[in-house]
Amino acid sequence: MNGNIESETLLDIAKRNFEVAKSIYEKYSNDDGMLNIVAYHLQQCIELGLKHVLETHGVSYPGTHDIQQLINLLPSDWLPVFDKIEEAADTISAMEAKTRYSKGYRTSSRNLTKVCNLALLMVEEIESMEAKEQEMIKRKLEGK
Repeated sequence: MNGNIESETLLDIAKRNFEVAKSIYEKYSNDDGMLNIVAYHLQQCIELGLKHVLETHGVSYPGTHDIQQLINLLPSDWLPVFDKIEEAADTISAMEAKTRYSKGYRTSSRNLTKVCNLALLMVEEIESMEAKEQEMIKRKLEGK
């Protein structure tokens, strides 16, 4: 995260959502209502990570919270980054709607752990892929 809100990217916002989720989870691990908020922020982290990749590659995307719909728009070289997220896309998408609108909904700690690990891995892989892309651009500019 760059700390400068004027120049932040969707990935910066995704990482902020991850940090919020992690902080709430550490403090309120036995509070079902707070765990739903953790689930919401983890879903937002993944959604914004996907939208960041789409945005930085010039791909228009709809105003949706549907993870699978966003994955379907990814450039093909980015699909491996999101393989494991795609396997859990329905669960992750449901976290957004159910934690906000379904009274009495309770997310499972198993799902939280799984999605937390996927969100962290996604952020790390996006940063790694972007570093590789930047290195390729640099080499092209240098004529190598």
